[in-house]
Amino acid sequence: MIKQNPFSLYDFLGYFIPGATLIYLYLYFSKLDSSNYEMNLTDFFGNEGIKFEGFLFFIIISYAIGHLNNYISSVLVEKYANWVYDYPSKYLLKIEKKFSFKTITLKRILIFISILPVSILDLFLGHLCKFKNLYVIHLDDFLIYCVRTKSVKILNRIVPHNETQEIPKEIGDYDFFRILQHYALKKQIIIKGS
Repeated sequence: MIKQNPFSLYDFLGYFIPGATLIYLYLYFSKLDSSNYEMNLTDFFGNEGIKFEGFLFFIIISYAIGHLNNYISSVLVEKYANWVYDYPSKYLLKIEKKFSFKTITLKRILIFISILPVSILDLFLGHLCKFKNLYVIHLDDFLIYCVRTKSVKILNRIVPHNETQEIPKEIGDYDFFRILQHYALKKQIIIKGS
C-alpha cells in the first residue's frame, strides 16, 4: 500500500497564500482612510523590521486563516450547489430539481451574496451559456436503471411503499444516498444483485 504524504509544499501554499492575501487586504483597507499612506509589511511585523519571530507568526497566522477561509468557502459552496443543482445522487440519476421561488430564503440569499464571484459566474456561465452541462452530468441510461432498481429495492426494505420503479416521494425529497449508505454500512454488506 502506498503511503500518502500528509503535507506538501502545494498544500502549504494553498492555505498560506489566501491567508496572507486576506491579512494584506485587511491591513490595506484598515489604513485606506489615511491620506498618502503607503502599505508595507513593517506595520504587521513592527518598526524594528522583520524578525524571525514575527515572520514565523505571520506564516502561522496566514496558514490558519487560509484553513479557516477554505473551510468556510467549501461549506458555503456546497450549500449553494445543493440548493441550485440538488444532491449529486439526484442529478446523476436524472431526478430533475424543480426550482421554485418559495425555496428562496434569507439564508440562501446570504449564501449567494457571500460567494458572489462564484454564484455570478455560475449564473452567467452555467445557466445562461449552458456550461452547466459540462459539470452537472448524468450517468448513462443503463447505469441509471441499475442504480434506481437497486435503490428502490433497498429503500423498500427500509421504508415499505408500492412496488414502482421510482424513489418514494417521502425519501426522494431528501438526500436518499445517505440513507442507502447508512444502510449498507450498518448491515456491513456489499450491495450485489438480489
